Amino acid sequence: MFTRIVEGLHGAKIEGLAKTFSRLGKIGFWLQVVLGSIPLAVTFFVFVFSGSISGPRSGLPIVGLLSLVNMLVLLFTIVWFYRYIGLGRRIADPGSRPTESAVLATVWTGLLASSLGVMF
Repeated sequence: MFTRIVEGLHGAKIEGLAKTFSRLGKIGFWLQVVLGSIPLAVTFFVFVFSGSISGPRSGLPIVGLLSLVNMLVLLFTIVWFYRYIGLGRRIADPGSRPTESAVLATVWTGLLASSLGVMF
């Protein structure tokens, strides 16, 4: 009987983890899409209505490089948050459940990418 209770608690933790990954994956995905569309809209506006980028930082090549890296990190984090939704589904399914180390590697990769996005 004790074994059944422990297995039930373990199953409840896994269900909660799967729901958390799915929910936070959806929230993070759409938040990244919305926040990422703002600089794209501003860039589009500048190119369409001004014809060129002019301003105090237009001559610094590092600004363009950092902007490009930031956009690439943004695209990567959008894809990575979308992967969290699928990871939540795989965790919920006992037949395709990933190992704990695979889940941890996925989480650490997402944390590193998000930290790089904040840094740039």
